[in-house]
Amino acid sequence: LIVLFSAYSYNRMDSTEWKTVTDGIDATSSLFSSIQQTVEESLKDVRSLDASDIEEKMRQMNSLLLRMELDSDGSLATKRTIGDLRSSFRELEHRVVKHTGPLIYPIDSLEEPSPKDRLAKTMDSIEQQGIGWKNAKEQLAHTEAIGEDILKNLSRQRETVILAGSIANDSNTLLNKGNRIVQTMRRRIARNKTFWWCSIWLT
Repeated sequence: LIVLFSAYSYNRMDSTEWKTVTDGIDATSSLFSSIQQTVEESLKDVRSLDASDIEEKMRQMNSLLLRMELDSDGSLATKRTIGDLRSSFRELEHRVVKHTGPLIYPIDSLEEPSPKDRLAKTMDSIEQQGIGWKNAKEQLAHTEAIGEDILKNLSRQRETVILAGSIANDSNTLLNKGNRIVQTMRRRIARNKTFWWCSIWLT
C-alpha cells in the first residue's frame, strides 16, 4: 500500500513543480557544461595553465553536481543526466591531475566524506591526541627523573662541601700545633746556645 501511495503521489505531482525541478537541473547542467568547456580550453595550452583557477573551476563543477543530486526528482532521465555529467567530470578530473599534479588538485578533495570516513577521521584525531598525551606523560616522567638525579647530585656535593670544611678545620688545628712545636724548638735552641756560650766563657 505504501508503494502504491508513493507511486500515486509521484504521478500526481503538479506540473509546475516538475517544470521547476527540470528547469533548475537544466540550468545547473548548462552552467556545468560552460565551466567544463572553459577548463578544457585551458588544458589545451599547458604552458599558460593557471593551476589555482583550474582547481577553483573543478570545485565549482563538483558543487554543481552535488546540487543537481540534491535537487534531483529521482526520475530515470535525471539520474542518467547526472550520471553522464559525473562521468565526464571524472574524465576531466584525471586530465587535470595529469597536467597540474595531485598537490595542486587532490582527487580526494572532490568527494564529500562519507559518515564512515568522518568516523575514521575522528578516531584518528582521538588516537593522535592519545599519542600526544602519552608522549607528554613520558616527557614529564623523563623530566622528573632528571630532577631527581639533580637533587641526588646536589646532596652528594653538599656532603663533599661539608667534608672539605671538616678537613679544613683539621688542617687549621694541625697548623696551630705545628706552629707551637716550632716555637718550642726555637726556645730550646736559644737556651742551648746560651748554655754553650756560657760554658765556653767559663772554661
